Amino acid sequence: MQALAQEIAKQESQEAALRFAYEALGKKYRGYRVLTFLRMDRLFITDIGTLWKKQGFLHCHHMNYLLRTLLVASGQFAPEDIDVCWTQIWFFSPHQYLVATLKNGEKRAIDLWARAYGIPFGKHAHGFQGGSFLAKIGE
Repeated sequence: MQALAQEIAKQESQEAALRFAYEALGKKYRGYRVLTFLRMDRLFITDIGTLWKKQGFLHCHHMNYLLRTLLVASGQFAPEDIDVCWTQIWFFSPHQYLVATLKNGEKRAIDLWARAYGIPFGKHAHGFQGGSFLAKIGE
């Protein structure tokens, strides 16, 4: 985890750091609608080391916890630059995503969990805007 934070720190801009972290974590973790409900046993994991060791599915709040921790540890962002936001997907499933404020005042939504459903960097899942009903194969 420290090695990834150091790589993020080397990025030339906050935008580049966000994208680098988004891509790096997106290769290791992903969201699954069905597993969100079937893996309730993982819902309350709070140890960052335990989360870091996992591969594949994580709940949205876990991915955001890792992403926020890495961005702050890199020195590219301060804790107050990253807001935790909540919304509903399909109007019954609570969903968390992040909004990062860049030094120039611009904001970027980051929704790692929704990446597998076609929601691009800078956007977040909400309502019926939850991306493709089926996850992309191979992501």
